[in-house]
Amino acid sequence: MLKLLIEKDKTDIAGEIAEKLVKSITFAAVDRRENEKYIVLSVTPLRKKRYARTMKKEVLKLVKKTVDTIVCYILFSMPSRYIREIVEYELEGHSEYLDRDSVCRLINEGIVTRLKAEIKGNKKRSWYTAIYKRALENMLESGIFAVSSFIRFRIDDFKKCISEHTYFMLASISDEIKYMEFIATLQHLVDDRNPKLYELKVNVDSTGYTLTDGNNAPIDISLYETAKKDGIDKDDLLIGILLVAAPVRIRVCADDGFFDSDLFSTMSNIFGDRIVVDYARNGK
Repeated sequence: MLKLLIEKDKTDIAGEIAEKLVKSITFAAVDRRENEKYIVLSVTPLRKKRYARTMKKEVLKLVKKTVDTIVCYILFSMPSRYIREIVEYELEGHSEYLDRDSVCRLINEGIVTRLKAEIKGNKKRSWYTAIYKRALENMLESGIFAVSSFIRFRIDDFKKCISEHTYFMLASISDEIKYMEFIATLQHLVDDRNPKLYELKVNVDSTGYTLTDGNNAPIDISLYETAKKDGIDKDDLLIGILLVAAPVRIRVCADDGFFDSDLFSTMSNIFGDRIVVDYARNGK
């Protein structure tokens, strides 16, 4: 039998580790017990072998699989925690409406993809192998493996690596973060406005946009016509009109190509599920 000791602290990390391990260890029976300070997982082979030599092989196999589960947790679950701490610190003072979850998710996906590629490219020189060796040695030396202590004290170099990648990616996506911050602010602006009308239809053709209400009545947009004459960007103006009107529903009728445009992407990011799509080829 193999025992895994998970020390509790003020965070929810102990429960998260225990839950992940219990779900991942499908190759053995896991008994979970806990008190105020610790969670103890007792891992035993599913089948008992009659002969001592065979049993020894089974135990070693069990240890290796358990180590693999712990290492995979460290590599692919723990980075999100380190990333979150850095992102929250670095984006302090930015708009409160900025979706930090999206920033963290973007960075985490990039780092995890890199770690997996590293394992696939040269497993012997990967973080997987380095941490696996440490965990295996620790587990074979001790009668009980202290998971949370191992994570706290034995993977500082891995944490440093994740931090360096996080700062690098934050710098490389700074323009995207500014865009996300801008969009988040506009989303909040729309949500706070009282709708000027229930539905606004945007009909797109080669000459520009025609705006009507839910009854197909033209909307008075003299400002729009004046701005076009003055050379103001019609895309920016359309977004401005939609922000002012803040309709409950925005029905967009256009050819397929428009729905791949940057303008439609911006509209979708700002207005979300308020957007309803009609394809011009459908005759709507």
